[in-house]
Amino acid sequence: MGLFLLVIFILLAIMVGLTIHEIGHFVFAKLFKVNVKEFAIGIGPKIYSKQFTNIKFSINLLPIMAFVRIDSKKSLQVFGELRDEYQKEADEYYLQHKEILDGCEKYITIEKNGQLRKQSTWHVRAKYNSYLKKIDKYANFSRKIDGTLIIDEVPKWQQLIIYFGGIFFNLILFGLFYLIQVTALNNNSNPFIQIGDSFLTILKNMVFYNAWTTGPKAPGTSFGSVAEVGGARWNKFQPITTSNS
Repeated sequence: MGLFLLVIFILLAIMVGLTIHEIGHFVFAKLFKVNVKEFAIGIGPKIYSKQFTNIKFSINLLPIMAFVRIDSKKSLQVFGELRDEYQKEADEYYLQHKEILDGCEKYITIEKNGQLRKQSTWHVRAKYNSYLKKIDKYANFSRKIDGTLIIDEVPKWQQLIIYFGGIFFNLILFGLFYLIQVTALNNNSNPFIQIGDSFLTILKNMVFYNAWTTGPKAPGTSFGSVAEVGGARWNKFQPITTSNS
């Protein structure tokens, strides 16, 4: 269980870092009126997506990266070429299956091995619809939104700020974690070691962690008593304050 929690913790830490990094790109792009088409967390099949006015927010299955899709001259050109390629393939496919696609029949009769058989037409329609979806997707990605800029149209110094905005936000996150762990541990050891130690300390002393590790080994242990143990362990890491009376 400890190894499992550690893996989950590492994945969460990576995703938080990557998400904050991409938020940095996003914030500065919006600040300079550069259009962002998509903000995505994770890669692979989509779990959730929502289209806002000019941006699509997505959460994908594999939590190993995040990205923002910022408009640029190159991206608009590439997506435009992809749109044209899929449009050409869709037109050719339509001509090959025009009778099926224009008709309403769910089945067609074909001759196979000297026998007449019925065959479903759903796969033909499904493939054609997949072409249409890709055309619509790349048409949207290749379209320049009125009232916005592409990154090539802003000054070089603004481009650099957008490019390095992710690192800037990561430094802010690092500073925040450093402040938290200094406050929590109140010692003067190596800051890089402190951050790792503080994360593990907080994880090991969470109430639910104690419930998982202590509960099975101590029959009859109630959630309340486990919570008290967790609270006691957490309290010993709090800064000690003294007052002069």
